[in-house]
Amino acid sequence: MSTESSQSLRSVNIRFDAYGEDDPEFKADLIMLMVDNLLELKEAAKACSETKDGKAFSAVIHKTKSTINLLDDPDLFLNIESIKEACNNWSDSTLKKVDSFCIFTDILIRSLEHEAGRLRGRR
Repeated sequence: MSTESSQSLRSVNIRFDAYGEDDPEFKADLIMLMVDNLLELKEAAKACSETKDGKAFSAVIHKTKSTINLLDDPDLFLNIESIKEACNNWSDSTLKKVDSFCIFTDILIRSLEHEAGRLRGRR
């Protein structure tokens, strides 16, 4: 992967064994549902940074838990915990942590969209 756009992609290691057998379209649709969940998580983090209240972020974590677990991405887990802690214990570094989380989430979303396109036969 040497193009600029592919350099900002993360490895996607979703274990699809229990989902959709050998149906790439189903898998691509499932990935796009995960993208929707990640977008909601990102928006909740932004809202947390504006309201200085981590309760809504924690609620979205709970709502998107299946996606978080299916992605099985240790960096995602760490980022979510960092934001949860930062939003519940507001400090000057909270905005920076939320910005970093949003950048991380954008890269993960692009990676998932790329994978969905690959499954559908597009690059």
